[in-house]
Amino acid sequence: MAEPAPTLGIVKQTPKKSSFAEVGRAGFRRFGGEIYDEFLTSLRGLAGIKVYREMRDNDPIVGATLYAIEQVIERASWSIRPAGKTNLDVEAADFLRTCMHDMEHTWQEFIAEVLSMLTYGWVWMEEVYKIRKGQNNNPELASKENDGLIGWRKLARRVQSSFYQWVYDEESGDLLAFQQMAPPDYKVRTIPLSKSLHFRTKLEGGNPEGRSILRNAYRPWYFKKNIEEIEAIGMERDLVGLPVFTPPENYDIDATENKPVRDQVTKIISNLRRDEQEGICLPSGWTLSLLSMGVSRRQFDSDRIINRYDKRIAATALAQFILLGMDRVGSFALSRNQNDIFLVAVQSLLSKIAAHINRVAIPRLFALNPKFASLGSGLPQLIPGKVTDPNLDELSNYVMRLAGKGFMLPKEHILEELETVAGLSGLDAERIGEIDEDEKGEKLVQAPPLPGSATAFGGGAGPQGQKNTPKPAKPAPKKPAATESDEE
Repeated sequence: MAEPAPTLGIVKQTPKKSSFAEVGRAGFRRFGGEIYDEFLTSLRGLAGIKVYREMRDNDPIVGATLYAIEQVIERASWSIRPAGKTNLDVEAADFLRTCMHDMEHTWQEFIAEVLSMLTYGWVWMEEVYKIRKGQNNNPELASKENDGLIGWRKLARRVQSSFYQWVYDEESGDLLAFQQMAPPDYKVRTIPLSKSLHFRTKLEGGNPEGRSILRNAYRPWYFKKNIEEIEAIGMERDLVGLPVFTPPENYDIDATENKPVRDQVTKIISNLRRDEQEGICLPSGWTLSLLSMGVSRRQFDSDRIINRYDKRIAATALAQFILLGMDRVGSFALSRNQNDIFLVAVQSLLSKIAAHINRVAIPRLFALNPKFASLGSGLPQLIPGKVTDPNLDELSNYVMRLAGKGFMLPKEHILEELETVAGLSGLDAERIGEIDEDEKGEKLVQAPPLPGSATAFGGGAGPQGQKNTPKPAKPAPKKPAATESDEE
């Protein structure tokens, strides 16, 4: 007897799974190595890569926005924080520092390549190593160091336009590799994830293609591009005029035997342009006239429409400040507020880059060097600097208020941090601010100690290096003795 169908809403009990087993899947739309999660077919796969590159290379607002982000991130400094204070911890930090500056490209060039993910949503960087054997003609051994350790030879970008497909484990659904077909031989090459860095602007449910920061700008860019093309065509027609061909009298241009002539005339009208080679040769009896459009008064102001789309494109990346002043509007306060929001977003992006390097690249590097095996997971970390310099006036006022309230801040940490922020790291605090009498023609003045010094956090420091110790009250002036004339 056949088993009855299960009642709607009742599910058969599934086998118990281990708490450590993954049961579900990411859920984004994928077939084989192709991703179909994007609902616009024009933005999927290689077609989307071409569109995003056109947006980046052809649109001035998109280009300015990306350039602003790239320049802000590239100027940020990078520091290395040891995991501890032991000699091996310090040595590991020094090793990581030498690896960063001992590649075939600079660290700034590597960051610039990583930032291509802004345009495409993702970037694939292959890790290539070398044995550090000093000066050597073999690139797998050449290094500034000669310690026999394994370091980075290069962190090489695999250009997005060379993408072929993604390689997945169909059982677990995990991404395994990236396949490319790169010129000049266009062979399929498989680069495993185990020796690559896969950066994405956003995870988007595990989608390996991330999400381009230009995605929300696509619609305004598309309309703006078409309107600009229509505007250019309209201007050209206004300048040239409307061409009109008049055949000879009693000539039937619609006759079947005259179709070749009609096609030729249509081609001439369509291709009529004003340039250095303009001109036309007409057979006898034919005339060509240009109808003047006069002063063109369009129903719509295309300039205002294009400006509206420019603002929307800039707003998708929080870069509205790019347009400030173009319409003769905008205040300094508004510009500062918009800059602050933009820089917060850029700082977050920089932190994501550093987090991926610390989580993936650095552990792999140290795993190849048994010398540091005893460190375990206590590895040095790469710390990105701030993308902007703080307001030193506000910072100094804040420190002086703390000092005035008697807060005893840790001198060695705070002083070092304040010196770095002010760009005074490595200078003698007692000599900072001295004015050369020969150059300035003024009396030699000793500058106030840096915030964080003993005077700043002990009794405090006032202007001109004076201590903020309370001054004794001056005695009140003695009242002159009364005289006889005063009494009268």
